Amino acid sequence: SFPTRRSSDLEVEEETAKANIEEEAASVIAERTKIIKDAADAKKAEVDAALAAAVPAMESAKNAVKGLSVKSIGEMKGFGTPPAGVPDVGKCVFILKGEYSAKKQEWPMVQNMMKDPAKFMNMLETYNKEAIPDKALELLKPIMAQDFFNEETMMKKSSAAANICKWVIAVVTYNGIYRNTKPLMDAAAEAEGI
Repeated sequence: SFPTRRSSDLEVEEETAKANIEEEAASVIAERTKIIKDAADAKKAEVDAALAAAVPAMESAKNAVKGLSVKSIGEMKGFGTPPAGVPDVGKCVFILKGEYSAKKQEWPMVQNMMKDPAKFMNMLETYNKEAIPDKALELLKPIMAQDFFNEETMMKKSSAAANICKWVIAVVTYNGIYRNTKPLMDAAAEAEGI
């Protein structure tokens, strides 16, 4: 006669089979979790690298404002007839502030904008670099493309104009980097939330 299995042996086999199935399922879940985590880590690394490129632009904007002084702003706004290019630097600030009317960007308006140097410097320092409207960027392009629109050339005309020019270039550069990295930041945040 054949040996018969005891019911306890069958129960052990069933429990072992169930445990093996559960172990396999846990292994599959762990592998999927690792894949998701690796993807999230890769997105985060991509965002970190892109944002690292924004740091120099942020620092440049901060340094430009630090380079301004009540005296240098007073000198710039004191020009009856400003050197060529200096009014354009002021015009850029108006555009960044959302003032698109050419009449309101004329030299007397630029002078008025700088009448309180501390308030003017604070406005530059606290400007929301992430929220530059598309229209402002479009209007700035032709001005910023001019040969004179750089810190070195402006420094020969006015140290305040040079620092404001540097600030404009820095915030526009930062905004471009931010716009490119924002979708990556959102994707990384979503991946981390999974």
